[in-house]
Amino acid sequence: MNNEDGKSTIKLIIAIAVIIAVVLVGVKFAIDFFKKEDIKNTQADLLLIKAKIEILKGNYDMNKDENPLQGYQLNQIPEEININEFLEKHVINEEEYGKYYVLDNRKFGKARASRYS
Repeated sequence: MNNEDGKSTIKLIIAIAVIIAVVLVGVKFAIDFFKKEDIKNTQADLLLIKAKIEILKGNYDMNKDENPLQGYQLNQIPEEININEFLEKHVINEEEYGKYYVLDNRKFGKARASRYS
């Protein structure tokens, strides 16, 4: 009778260990599943943001004929606008002056007003 009690205890311990192992594996798979779902949600959010950016980008494409560039090119600045201090720092090469524009207060106000009208 004592032999059977020892075998029963060992079987009970093995059964409890198997149950604990099954529960731990189940919890691990559940955690992995939720992590994958979180990654999928993040990817979906990023795709939504990308789509919104594409929509905004499409809405604000510039047409030179309809929306001419505002301001003065660096190589055509009127004398009343003084940016010599900036130009002396050689931040922009002289060959690239045609690519950049300077806005004074009048042109800036006009650009802001035309954007919201």
